[in-house]
Amino acid sequence: MDVVSNAEVIRIPVVKWVGNDGVRMMSEAAFLKALHPVRINILRLINFGVTRPVDMIQKLKVPRSTLFHHLSELLGSGWVMDRNGEYGLAASVYLAYRVSGEDGSLSIRMINNMGAFVDYKTGFIVVTGKEPTINCVRCPFITQCTNALRSLEDKFNVTITSRTPAEAYVELLSNWMKDKLAKLLSDGFLDIREERQPRGGRDGKAVSFASD
Repeated sequence: MDVVSNAEVIRIPVVKWVGNDGVRMMSEAAFLKALHPVRINILRLINFGVTRPVDMIQKLKVPRSTLFHHLSELLGSGWVMDRNGEYGLAASVYLAYRVSGEDGSLSIRMINNMGAFVDYKTGFIVVTGKEPTINCVRCPFITQCTNALRSLEDKFNVTITSRTPAEAYVELLSNWMKDKLAKLLSDGFLDIREERQPRGGRDGKAVSFASD
């Protein structure tokens, strides 16, 4: 059973607080760090505006030490940001990639059945590629989303193989990012800089792309 399916579905009637917009590309290992029921629920709480640890403890009913352990893992793997003691999502879309290399070569492969995104109707959706996405299976908008994605199939001249609209959305975005990266890496350049994570998060590398 998919760990995301086991996570409690949280509904909180507050204004959603997203954090940073944009797309964050993550290694497969960093993406998998979130696939724990407590961490999935932390991400969903943050999306629904529960950004303070004291409020998360009340909602999740977990010890303080347990909460901060999971927040540390989410910070270190790039899922969330710490803004002076309140937490926000690091992006509105997360895509996963896999790196391999041998004999001096390097290969980056987008994983088109693994990703996560903020959906403004149903909340924070995580696609693992293992089980049909529970948000879609139970969602009253599934027909509407399916029809919208069929129109995108025609627009981008692609064939979607995913089982649910959420998975199809991740598949489309991953393919789009793959094409964009291929163009940028072929025609542009990379700037790589050290990025410090505040309040205990592990350091990472930030990469900016540019092309003519």
